[in-house]
Amino acid sequence: LTREQKESYIAALEEHRERKLVGVWVNNQAAARDVVAMTDRIIKELDDLHVWTGVYGTLFVIRGHINDTIQSAMHSTDNSEDFWEDVYEHPMADFLRQYKQWAFDVIGKKNIVMNYNNYEMSIIETYGVRLVGWPDGVKFISPSNIGTVSDIRKLRDALKAHTCYWTSLSPAEVKAHASELATHHSAGEVVWKPQKK
Repeated sequence: LTREQKESYIAALEEHRERKLVGVWVNNQAAARDVVAMTDRIIKELDDLHVWTGVYGTLFVIRGHINDTIQSAMHSTDNSEDFWEDVYEHPMADFLRQYKQWAFDVIGKKNIVMNYNNYEMSIIETYGVRLVGWPDGVKFISPSNIGTVSDIRKLRDALKAHTCYWTSLSPAEVKAHASELATHHSAGEVVWKPQKK
């Protein structure tokens, strides 16, 4: 190789490395691997900082896009996890769940309409989220169609207490759900109800 060719290859390699450091990820799995590695490094730095200086810190990591495969994480130095329960009377995990919900609300502001009739496909399969903790004895329908005040109060109380909440599903969980729906459909069961006009 000539000197110019070597310099050209070196420049191309350096450009590739730079782009790899700050560029867009090839896919969501690559992004998830990077997040895990970087989160582990941040946790180590945070713990080291606590040992060296005595500072306290809390870290929440959640996905930033509906299609991300990133698993949420939380970490706190020393006993700072106790702060959340002592001051707010809720464990730190509740705040992580609320943070994920907030992010989902921000991410999901695309005029998504809840579809109670076709919830399994329209919501779970399409958006990779599931409503957890719907109160027992309360029919799973639009709250505006719930017929009794006591049922509406049960739902309101569950939502306020965060025992009824949205949770994100992993890609594997979404795939398993879709497979289960396909099995039901193959067995002749109705998995999609026509919308009322």
